[in-house]
Amino acid sequence: MSLNFSLKPYDPKWFPALESWVENEETLFIFAAVDFTWPLTTVQLENHMQKHPGREWYIGFVDDEPVAFGEIIPTERNIPRLGRLIIDYRKRGKGIGQQLLAALEQRCVERFDCKAVELYVFEGNERAIAAYLKYGFVFVPIEDAVLTHNGREIVCHKMQHLISN
Repeated sequence: MSLNFSLKPYDPKWFPALESWVENEETLFIFAAVDFTWPLTTVQLENHMQKHPGREWYIGFVDDEPVAFGEIIPTERNIPRLGRLIIDYRKRGKGIGQQLLAALEQRCVERFDCKAVELYVFEGNERAIAAYLKYGFVFVPIEDAVLTHNGREIVCHKMQHLISN
């Protein structure tokens, strides 16, 4: 399915859309790990952005409707990391995730002239893992990170996608 997908730098005017996609505390944890507390607020997001001025934030659109959010995180190894990836839960299963990954990866190539991108995903986030595998990401063998959320430990895996030019 071909989507009329576009990627634009994040503008605070789109916060209400992003806020609506983070429907509960569990979704916020999957989206932001321990960086934000429930509920997500404009102040938390603005503070995060000010704390990390080298990062880029984007909103993905389909037919001028905001449907996705993603962050590009530069690294010292010149393998940028994608983070804070979220799709409007009412729009999932339509290929938007694949379009978001492709657009963010293209932006990484333009900005960093990189040969790969990486991301982290929580064990049990099967929809995201399936989308990343479908796109071509593979698990990278590293020592897994373990975070505690609501009294339970959650393993975080690293994935990488090699870019073919």
